[in-house]
Amino acid sequence: MKNKILILAFSLSSALMGSAIAMTQAEYKLQQEQISASYRTNVSKCNLMAGNTKDVCMSELNGADKIARAALLTKQEPGTEHDQALRTTRNDAAFETAKKMCNDFAGNVKDVCIEDANAAHVSAEQDNKLASVAAGSGANKTEKLKTAQKDALKEKREAAYLAVKVRCDSLAGEAKDSCVKDAKTEYDMK
Repeated sequence: MKNKILILAFSLSSALMGSAIAMTQAEYKLQQEQISASYRTNVSKCNLMAGNTKDVCMSELNGADKIARAALLTKQEPGTEHDQALRTTRNDAAFETAKKMCNDFAGNVKDVCIEDANAAHVSAEQDNKLASVAAGSGANKTEKLKTAQKDALKEKREAAYLAVKVRCDSLAGEAKDSCVKDAKTEYDMK
């Protein structure tokens, strides 16, 4: 189900982004209606499920819907602002679904799952920021890009460190201390 919904979202967003030419209002309205109809059809499929499986299905479906709508807006009004919003929507949808998937676990395994999802989200956010800076213009573009790269690397390292640190929590005593120390060294944390 997950793959079908993701394929639907990406095929809709890809189809909608196929042309850089802005669409007419009638075309826009028609595609909005198609997205809504697809959503309603898939909600009924998710409603056949129960528990966390249903929650994950709904999260995937809501994410696919948001992605399709953001892609449609990008096609309606092409520009770097909407491109960035589409990337953000994709990242946020993946993050929300990953967090829902973590609910299948408990204890430290769930904590690790959530931190891994967070690290992936932070990494994607930083990549999105870098893409935005790279697409920009101006006299200080090179300097802005260098600063953004430095900031992105720092944010990614911190998120990855937190994920590893949570893994260390499953250990005790010297093993845990050693794990945390190694993580601090690996990710250059003080």
